[in-house]
Amino acid sequence: TAELTVSLSAIEKWRKEHKAGETVRSEAEHLPGGLQLTAVLNPKSSTEGIGGYLEAVLPARCAAVMMIVQLDLVSADGATIATKSSAQAVRWTSERRGWSDLVPSQKARELTGEVELCISAYVESVEWIDEAAAGGDNGDSVEDGGGDKLLCATLSDLDEAFTANVDRLHPERSFFSAAFAARLSAEADARRGAAGLPGAIAPEVPIGILRDLRKKLPGAITRHVSAISAAVRAKIERVVAELVDATSHPRFRRLLLQSASALLVERTASAQAECARLLEYEGAELHTSNHYYMDIVQQLRRDILAEKHPDAKAVWSERPFLQHLNFEALKKQSNREQELVDLQIKTFAYWKTLKKRLIDYVQMAARCNLSTELLNARLKPALLISTESAGKMRTLMAPDERLERERIDVAKRIQALEEAHQLLAAAPASLGLSLEELAQRSKTASSPTAERKPSPEAAPAPAPFSFAPGAAKSSFTFGVPTAASPVAAPFNFGGSAPSALAAAKAALPPAPAPEAAPTFTYKPHS
Repeated sequence: TAELTVSLSAIEKWRKEHKAGETVRSEAEHLPGGLQLTAVLNPKSSTEGIGGYLEAVLPARCAAVMMIVQLDLVSADGATIATKSSAQAVRWTSERRGWSDLVPSQKARELTGEVELCISAYVESVEWIDEAAAGGDNGDSVEDGGGDKLLCATLSDLDEAFTANVDRLHPERSFFSAAFAARLSAEADARRGAAGLPGAIAPEVPIGILRDLRKKLPGAITRHVSAISAAVRAKIERVVAELVDATSHPRFRRLLLQSASALLVERTASAQAECARLLEYEGAELHTSNHYYMDIVQQLRRDILAEKHPDAKAVWSERPFLQHLNFEALKKQSNREQELVDLQIKTFAYWKTLKKRLIDYVQMAARCNLSTELLNARLKPALLISTESAGKMRTLMAPDERLERERIDVAKRIQALEEAHQLLAAAPASLGLSLEELAQRSKTASSPTAERKPSPEAAPAPAPFSFAPGAAKSSFTFGVPTAASPVAAPFNFGGSAPSALAAAKAALPPAPAPEAAPTFTYKPHS
């Protein structure tokens, strides 16, 4: 979860002096995976209202799954002016999302005084984008000089983010705040009267305070180790995806990924255990032999207690939270109060020493377990052992079942085409025709508009009965059609046939030549 705030004093004055579209931004918060989040307030949007946004910046080819839990604009007295939230986590790349109409223009013109934009965001994960699976161009790899980031560069980004996160756990100003001073005073009062010089504070006070300060460290360290593990996992998966095709060798690819994942889980647990051990060292006792601790103490004493420091303005501009701790103010305080100021200085100095020491060792433990030792010494033997113990290599390297089915279908089609080719090659010899003549006849027969001409050998069958009146000699002709000949029209009295009937007859296919039908002719005597 990330909490971001950005404030603006005298919003009505800002809206008068600035153009629409200009923004006020918070400090970027660095999260594991190279994710940077920034709260962006737009006091004067294009519609003259007020907009609020969350801006995400991610490394190349990375995406974050996250959601804006709540986005509030509040006034100086804590009253909520406007609030928004999103319903579910979505995928983000380097972009800005939010609401341009967080406050409508009419209500925005009525606002005065200080306003603050507060954003609570929940990040589920930071993922590597597989552009090959997404259909994108995967041609910009490291080898061809593209934009793919090396693993060492990713780890360096994560180390910087971890350092920034630990610094934000307890900022410098918090050690010299009134709240921290009141807490030290309460702890000292609870142990008052112990043996020692006047005004001396019991040693249990700083021990208890530092124990409380360390409570936030385990979470930050766990997140950092998990981020390193996720980066190494993404790199391994990408390399395996490039070298082993998921369709051609799915079993082999799954075996490699499972073996690498099991080894990565083991090394991640080892890194977490070593970092937990480092925290145990810090909790065992307060110790340092580094001069860095006393250098900080002496420097702060000089900056704070010098009556007329020549560089006082420079010191206070760099650390404005020290302005109330000056020599004139300290002279008016009691021994115990001045001892508390000195304890603030020593606590601050020891925390900085602890941070430097712990951050270095955590980063070294994470890199050793998850990068140097895993990739250089353990990964290759683990992959070889899992491959050799997987069984038959032919089964391991078998293609995907879907691809195998496609190959069988293609083989059957090829066999059918070869058989058809053999039949076509043998057709000219059996029919006495060339392939060109067969093709021409096939084309003519399959054409619906092809003209069908009767065979010249086909003679029309005689009508079963015909009578021609008006002739010099009347005659009757009886014809017996064969079984192969179609039945002719029953009568024809010499008149013209209807046009529809003629069209129907013309559309009929030509009849094959019938055998000669027996006829009988009767001629009356004149």
